[in-house]
Amino acid sequence: MQLIVEILKDIIKSKAGIIPAYIYDEAGIFEKYLCRLDENIDITNLSSGSKLALQVSLRNKQSSRYVVIYSKYNIDIGSMVATNKIQYVEINAEMIFSTFAGTKSRITGNIVLTPKQMELLVDNFESVIHDLESYEKITANILKVSLAKCVNGIYQTPKEIFVSLIKNEISMNRVRSLYLQEQINKIIEDSFGVIILDFSDNRNLFQKVLITLLIKNHKDFGASFNDYLLPVNEEKLIKVFDFIKANVDAFNQELFELNKFFVGKYTQTLTYYIPKLFENYIAENISDYCNLKINRELLWTNDMVILTDFVERISKMDMILNKYVSYSFSTNTISEIIKEYKESLSELDSLYRELSALYEVLSYSHDIYVKIDRANVYNKITEMYFNVLSNINSRYISGFNLIISDDDNAVRQDRILNNFEFERNTVFIFADGLRYEMAKPLKNDIICEDVVDYDVYSILPTETEIGMNGYFITDEKLRLNKKNIFELVMQAKVVVQVINWRIKKLAEILKQPVITFDEFKKMENYNGSVIYFYNDIDNALHNYNSSRKVTDSIQELKTVIQYSIDRKFDVMLLSDHGFIDIRNKIQLQDGDIDSEKKKSRYLILNSSEKADSMYYLDGIKVADFIEMANKKICFINSVNSLRQTTKYTHGGISLQETIITALLFRAKSIDQIQQAKFIVNVEAFNELKIETCGAKDAECFVYAGENKIFMCVVEDNDSIIRFPIRNYSKGDEFLIVINKGELVEKYAIKKSGITVIDKDLDIF
Repeated sequence: MQLIVEILKDIIKSKAGIIPAYIYDEAGIFEKYLCRLDENIDITNLSSGSKLALQVSLRNKQSSRYVVIYSKYNIDIGSMVATNKIQYVEINAEMIFSTFAGTKSRITGNIVLTPKQMELLVDNFESVIHDLESYEKITANILKVSLAKCVNGIYQTPKEIFVSLIKNEISMNRVRSLYLQEQINKIIEDSFGVIILDFSDNRNLFQKVLITLLIKNHKDFGASFNDYLLPVNEEKLIKVFDFIKANVDAFNQELFELNKFFVGKYTQTLTYYIPKLFENYIAENISDYCNLKINRELLWTNDMVILTDFVERISKMDMILNKYVSYSFSTNTISEIIKEYKESLSELDSLYRELSALYEVLSYSHDIYVKIDRANVYNKITEMYFNVLSNINSRYISGFNLIISDDDNAVRQDRILNNFEFERNTVFIFADGLRYEMAKPLKNDIICEDVVDYDVYSILPTETEIGMNGYFITDEKLRLNKKNIFELVMQAKVVVQVINWRIKKLAEILKQPVITFDEFKKMENYNGSVIYFYNDIDNALHNYNSSRKVTDSIQELKTVIQYSIDRKFDVMLLSDHGFIDIRNKIQLQDGDIDSEKKKSRYLILNSSEKADSMYYLDGIKVADFIEMANKKICFINSVNSLRQTTKYTHGGISLQETIITALLFRAKSIDQIQQAKFIVNVEAFNELKIETCGAKDAECFVYAGENKIFMCVVEDNDSIIRFPIRNYSKGDEFLIVINKGELVEKYAIKKSGITVIDKDLDIF
């Protein structure tokens, strides 16, 4: 607005000098702008068409420098002009553009606008000027095209204009009244290949286009929608439909109104033009889901996609469940079973979780959900899933001790941090309740150099107190208190601040500094490890009876991993346990067992107590660091729960609970990870003598067993580090670690002897 005010000010100052200016503006285009002019311009707005009033006004203004009489009334001022008492000033488009420095040299030819076009120009002047910046010359037609982009009262892109036309926010009647129909048509045709002039009346255009396409391809509705039929050929309608599909989020209200027309109506064949008819057809024929053939390329609303996802997943579930109905493991070793689960069986759990989440979403489409629910297809698939789940897991549970007795290439959960080698700059994410099948897609979703998928099985019971703490326990114990709650004990004292204990233990195990993820985000340059506990999944498991909530709970984890990779840190993603879908709560023995002895998937009994062996198994090996005293743990021999839970739980023995996530995301490829060589020679007699080269500013650590006995910063590139070891016996072994940035070298030596170890082997 300010720009047009400045231009009007310049025009008036050039016209209104000794002789006052008379501006006749029947349409009132300039009224709201003239009142914003500065104090040096004296403006009178005539309130009537009386010539006498004009003369009186002029007499009162004779002393003013710039005098302007503004009138919306057509007063005969010929005699006054002839006697130089007043001068007539007509403000037109050419005058405005000639006054504005940015356009006055680019105007070509005459520019004549109608009063309505002039009003549109003045009200949107700055937008029009901005749109004209790319033109070397400005013609009347170029200007009108720019004006057409402002027909809706604000500047719009071609897409926004077309959306507004379809929604009837811009009516074709208004476009015609502005004489800009040719320009609007050019904008839409150039951008989308649609001749909008073919649609003379754009009221209800959204509904009319889709209903016309429906009737042209389906004859099920007779004459009931004749009022919505357009006399336009199908090719032209398809172009509009393509635009609607590409911008469907802009038409939520129109889509809602369209779908209301077709509630309770059906077609003989599948149609994609009307989403409600698509949904009705699928719901009506859902019992025959295996034979429903849907073309994904023709789907254009989120509801259509969700329903299609449901059909595809239930069909795939049906096929895979029939394949695994009598499944048995190819071997009886944990490493091979883990491989089979990861490569094939885990797909069942993913599909069923996703199917359950989709079923929840469909429950908000009442009429569709009711039909699908009555067809009983989801319940049948659920029954099949639990039958297969029970069959596979019963063999796994019954032979568990034997299966894990030969772990071959698999690693037990509590040995990971000691058995694997990690880069100094690594973010360790401990994700509570992250089932392997949920983590598996991250291998493709995360942008990194490499992903290593370690075969890891959990310790028992599959509870956070055991699995999570098990990563960090060395000399500590977990004991059962009188209320059958696990307590972490260190040096005969209960550890209260468990998180702080875990952070310190990780630093001790890695032999390097560890900070929290929140601290990591605040530091610009950091050289060390990071720890992060991710609890969203386990919270969703226990607080919501919802597959959708559980499925969505992994979203932030993706962000954390990618953020860490982008900062050139490796990420080691670990879970404490998985989870299992619960079929039923065990009723037998329920009344005979004290509530404090019952966990979700196992019992805690006194050693002398017996549990029904038909439903429970004792004698299964639990974690080494658990102090049982005079108690024992009996695991459920099924996929049921001992107490009432949400949809998912954990604690017992199943593939889903015990095959856990251990994914290493590498920020650098193996070739990029440089092998450090700082140590030239080491001697270990009465003193440890370490000769180094190129290690200036590196940190040097010396360990005797698990104890750090020396630390220094290397002062020069060629240095000799000395440390007395007289108090150690012959044969005692020392580990030397030199860290410089991301480069690490490890060297082991015994007193009075030498042993060099490979950097990739960590025997400590």
